Amino acid sequence: MTQDFKIPEKHEVTLYTHICLESEYSFCIGQINTTIYKPNERESVYAILDERNLVIDLSGKKIEGKKLVVDHLEKKKQDELASHHMKMKELQDKIDSLLAITYEGDETNDT
Repeated sequence: MTQDFKIPEKHEVTLYTHICLESEYSFCIGQINTTIYKPNERESVYAILDERNLVIDLSGKKIEGKKLVVDHLEKKKQDELASHHMKMKELQDKIDSLLAITYEGDETNDT
């Protein structure tokens, strides 16, 4: 069951900014990225440009987990209904098209 979560007063994370100097993927070379992970140097060569600790103040933050999940599920339900409606319309169009062909062939000319 989904619950409301107790949010800590602060969140600490280390950010690493690095540049890719050599990689088996040529599009990566020269790219500068900032991540929470140290670069994986098994596949590529990186130079760390900056490393800094960040403390994010979360005091007073509250998440209503149940409400967020219910809202998400309601949106998903609406998306499914819209998709279903479109599929039903496509089927009805095919039925209407087949019936129109049938009726055109059955018409007789009484003149």
